[in-house]
Amino acid sequence: MRKALVAAACLALALPIDAAPAPTRSQKPSLDFSGTWDLDERASINVSANMKGAVLIVEQRGDEIRISPGPQAAGQINLAADVLVVDGRPYEKNIGGGKGVATARWSADGQAMELTITAPATEGHTQAVQTSRWTLSKDGSTWVRETRTVVDEKGASSRLIFRRRAAQPASTPSPKPAKK
Repeated sequence: MRKALVAAACLALALPIDAAPAPTRSQKPSLDFSGTWDLDERASINVSANMKGAVLIVEQRGDEIRISPGPQAAGQINLAADVLVVDGRPYEKNIGGGKGVATARWSADGQAMELTITAPATEGHTQAVQTSRWTLSKDGSTWVRETRTVVDEKGASSRLIFRRRAAQPASTPSPKPAKK
């Protein structure tokens, strides 16, 4: 069970999609994390082993944020996909082999997404709590994920910096030559 708690505490990407998320709101948030993102390890602090070389693909529709791993680097630990519902309501999620509670909300100023994940206490361990704050640069090219995890009264922090890949231009078919 210790392994499950550590896994829950080290949620560097997110959580598996095993639990149904809470219903979404219709109001569109001011932030849009959609895109393909590359982790900038040099600019990041305390990058976990499973995040080294990470590429994340984010699809956001209003308050629903879907995160999927992109192509993985050789030797990289498999990252899990996740769905977050940013409506301020707690909902049950499978985390680290057990159940936990996630609550995601837009900050009061609309400039960040705030996420709290709580794993219940288990035999010999206290409750694990992870809080994250996601922000975007003004031009939308940089995503900062600041995370604090506390397990057994020991805390750890990380600051992951992701760079948005430039959008690929849509390919247009070449015109067919006119028949003679």
